[in-house]
Amino acid sequence: MFSKLRVDPHKKCLVNLPEGWVTLFLARTRESAFLFGAVIGLRDKCLPTDEGIQREIGGFAKVLQFTVENIHVLDVYHGHKYPQGGGLVDVNLLDKSVIWAGVDECGRNEFFGERIPLADVLVTL
Repeated sequence: MFSKLRVDPHKKCLVNLPEGWVTLFLARTRESAFLFGAVIGLRDKCLPTDEGIQREIGGFAKVLQFTVENIHVLDVYHGHKYPQGGGLVDVNLLDKSVIWAGVDECGRNEFFGERIPLADVLVTL
């Protein structure tokens, strides 16, 4: 389902995202061979509701790592999307996580322990 995804850094988006999915976070990374990292989720399960409470997005989101030739897809087993923007997800890979901040915050963005400068953040919801 995600094998045709690619990053368009000029348009700051993921191309060929399946219908019903949304990009929660997308950034350039410098960790080993990975060029970009992203968090995507099901729109109706991951975006905040009208009540403005945080959403538990474990099981409804994925972490993606893009190399030049491949995409690595990791399941999110625990995570939250905050109504004011930003979120946190954990993958079952040596207790690694992704943290991202909303657009109105100072920007604590981290991808598996690698701090992401604001200049390298392409999308944040």
